[in-house]
Amino acid sequence: MLNAELVEAIEENHFTVAKIQGQPVLVTNALMLGPVGSEWEGSAVFSQGYLMDLFALSLAHQILSLADVRQVMDKAFAYTKQHQQQRDELARRRRRQQS
Repeated sequence: MLNAELVEAIEENHFTVAKIQGQPVLVTNALMLGPVGSEWEGSAVFSQGYLMDLFALSLAHQILSLADVRQVMDKAFAYTKQHQQQRDELARRRRRQQS
C-alpha cells in the first residue's frame, strides 16, 4: 500500500492551466508515488476519482475536446480487444498443453 492517503480528487486550488512548449496543459500538485521497496516504487499512482477529475477539468478548460474523448474511447476499445485476444491465445495454449 501507499504510505499516504490516495488522492481522490483535484481540489480547486491544486491545479492550474498553462502552456508548455506551446501546448495547453493542466498542472496539478497532487501526485502519489509508489513507496520505496514496493513493486511500484516511484511510479505515479492515480485513483479513479483523481482520473475522473483530471478528465473533467481537461474538458472544462478545453485541453481535451469531445473529438479527443472519441479517440480515447476508440483506443480503449482497441486495448480491450487486444487484451481479449491475448487472453484467448493464452487459453488456447493451455488447452493444447493439457491435451
